[in-house]
Amino acid sequence: MTTPMSTVSLNARIEKAVKDDLLDMCRHTKRSQSYYTEKVLVDFLAREKEYRKLVQVGIDCEGMIDDDDPRLDAWIDSIGTKDERPIPSPHISPGRLAEQSFSIKINKLKNIY
Repeated sequence: MTTPMSTVSLNARIEKAVKDDLLDMCRHTKRSQSYYTEKVLVDFLAREKEYRKLVQVGIDCEGMIDDDDPRLDAWIDSIGTKDERPIPSPHISPGRLAEQSFSIKINKLKNIY
């Protein structure tokens, strides 16, 4: 026997156009506003949790990642934009000390979260 999940109410202020799109979707699919709101929040939160985990991996690798790769700057600059780039795969340079420019980049990441 499964136990039903407890639910709580959530209020949020959104733009009228977003609300209109939500209501239109609900009418066409015969689903509730709550259904879509929860679905979007669950998906968003899972994505953000994974993103934060990957950022922490990058922070934990400080001093080991080769910061000469321009993809690192491009990724950092794209964070939070509509054209956000995927996290670049690291080029590990064992034994290489972090340079000042890489420390600045790491601090930029730390300020995000």
